[in-house]
Amino acid sequence: MRAKRLSCILPLAAAIFYLSGVEQASARQTIVTGSLTAGYDFWDRTYDDDTAGIDNSEDDRREWFLGTEIELSSLDIHNELTLRYSPVVVYDTIGDTTDLDHFLDFVARQSLSQNWSVELADSFAFTTDTSRFGSPFLDREDAAASDEPPADEISRDVGRSRYWTNNLSLLTTYTYAQESDVELGYAYRVLRNDSSDDLAEQEYDEYDRHEFSGVWSNRLNSNFHSEVDLRYILGLYDEDEESEGSEDLEEYRAGLGLDYIQDANTTFPFDYVFRATDYENDRRDVDVHEFTAGWEHRFSARTSVLIAAGPTYVDADGVDGDWGYNAEFLLNRTYQHGAVSFSVDKSYEPRNFTGSDDGGLADITSIGLDASYQFTRDLTTTAFAEYRYEDILEPQGDLLDSAVADAGTAEADTIGDISSTRDNFSVGAGLDYTFLRWFVASVEYSYFIQDGDFAEDNYDEHRVIFQISVTRELWR
Repeated sequence: MRAKRLSCILPLAAAIFYLSGVEQASARQTIVTGSLTAGYDFWDRTYDDDTAGIDNSEDDRREWFLGTEIELSSLDIHNELTLRYSPVVVYDTIGDTTDLDHFLDFVARQSLSQNWSVELADSFAFTTDTSRFGSPFLDREDAAASDEPPADEISRDVGRSRYWTNNLSLLTTYTYAQESDVELGYAYRVLRNDSSDDLAEQEYDEYDRHEFSGVWSNRLNSNFHSEVDLRYILGLYDEDEESEGSEDLEEYRAGLGLDYIQDANTTFPFDYVFRATDYENDRRDVDVHEFTAGWEHRFSARTSVLIAAGPTYVDADGVDGDWGYNAEFLLNRTYQHGAVSFSVDKSYEPRNFTGSDDGGLADITSIGLDASYQFTRDLTTTAFAEYRYEDILEPQGDLLDSAVADAGTAEADTIGDISSTRDNFSVGAGLDYTFLRWFVASVEYSYFIQDGDFAEDNYDEHRVIFQISVTRELWR
């Protein structure tokens, strides 16, 4: 509990220290905004009828919530600070329980010179909502506009188990020429279960994650741009009585990219990516070599496309390697009052920090569609649909037992001979209506269905969130 309090206090202390040390200048602008939100969250999960021993109503939620939010933004020509914090009171009518969720985002940027800058960031979430893990304040508009998948994700198979996570990062950037810079970074994330949560039978695997990164980006000339990306990740897991040996691991990642810029509208990217994971237990160490060539073109100010593909080689200790492929397609189209994005992605991703047995190296294929449209000045809607297929190579725990039973043998000659597969489909839509200048009423609906080799992988979810919020600028 003390560590959790420190996770919240450190960013606030840093913000106070940051502001107190800045010279008062007429060019500095500080804005404080406050909001109040009330709503209802309906979440229902149903497992397949033939799945024995699973209570379909165990993780269901019918929650009323009331929360406040404070946002502070302060900037001048040399530095910028943003602090966003929201405590939310949540009452679950099924369990007749009341909890207090916390969400925090903090970013501070300082220009040490014209070419050198430093950024300190911290995010904190204390909740049962897995969608808040990557970003505590991930709005629907931000999610629809982003072309990149979440950097971090935890397993949703655990259900609505209460957890807290804190992600602290420090990044420094030095720009030595136009479109040429060097970045050095460090990030530290923790995942912990809430020790006072007696309702959830399943819990996440707790860990500490350290990441050291270095990126060198260089504009060679008017037609070529290169980038080197190096990362070292150390994962330290809390050991329990059921674990067989240490679950600690090390990841090594390296990327080399070269872009040929034909003109202002056309670029040909070429990339090589290496990913390796070393496990301390008897789990096989794996490494991935990925080669990609692509074509990126902007047809107009409103339409752009990216097409990329290449071979991938996957290897593991004690077994033969295997060849596969990676591919990416992205189409973005904007309109006067809306936007549409369609994407297809296939890659081999190390997912060692899901907090559950469904982690490890996975061959992932995803197809997604995001859309947004503004009907009037006060009425906006968003929608999404995604299909995702996962082939978890070298599964562990119950997933391994299921995969061995399906394969009929525990002996593997080639990486991927024994794997756990699953696919899921999700679709959703949201509607926002602004009224009386400061008030916003919104409703969101999402549906998720998953089918896999393991019994607990087969379920579907319905979620409806309705809320009304009021936001006012308190001080400028």
